[in-house]
Amino acid sequence: ALKQKASDLLGALPPRPPGFCVGCPERPVFSAMKILGKDTGKFHMSADIGCHLFSTLPPFNMGNTVLGYGLGLASNSAVEPMFAKRTVTMMGDGGFWHNGLTTGIANTVFNKNDGVLVIMKNGYSSATGTQELPSSPQHSDTHAPDMSMERALAGIGVGWVKTVDNYPVGAVAKTLKEAMTSDYKGLKVIIAEGECQLERQRKLRPLVSQQLS
Repeated sequence: ALKQKASDLLGALPPRPPGFCVGCPERPVFSAMKILGKDTGKFHMSADIGCHLFSTLPPFNMGNTVLGYGLGLASNSAVEPMFAKRTVTMMGDGGFWHNGLTTGIANTVFNKNDGVLVIMKNGYSSATGTQELPSSPQHSDTHAPDMSMERALAGIGVGWVKTVDNYPVGAVAKTLKEAMTSDYKGLKVIIAEGECQLERQRKLRPLVSQQLS
């Protein structure tokens, strides 16, 4: 009887597909990509594993291929030569440290491929429980500090790197367009920086409570 009541109550509600959390810093980046697509035309996007994979669902409906964790750029290298315009690859900072730096970025630089890589730097392996990464904004005492994505990219030979704040959509779209139209031949990396809101709120909640008490 209880199940029937629940079914009657919920039956009229429309299904709610999974999506980005409220305030997620990745949502404005995909909004910027939609704006860019209207300006430059549609482009192929190689997706990767992580929260950003929600971009394949409404309302964004972006992402043409998914291969595996940290393998977005590796799969993109196979399809990029087939397109007349530059392609885009999405990767999280978790995928970057998992194997994206070696399997994807190192080989793309080695093979002199042209394209755009957007790295969502939310600070954690957010999709699997916000585990710390080498580039997390803070670390437990048991972990080494100050391992920089930017230094890793420079050390591997990436010559075009720009860091953007995720939330100003217009500025992000401008940087994306610059990467798509730049005369620079080779991998162009945009680090989209915005801390995971779930983890950020976990840190802020006790501070706010202390101020209100």
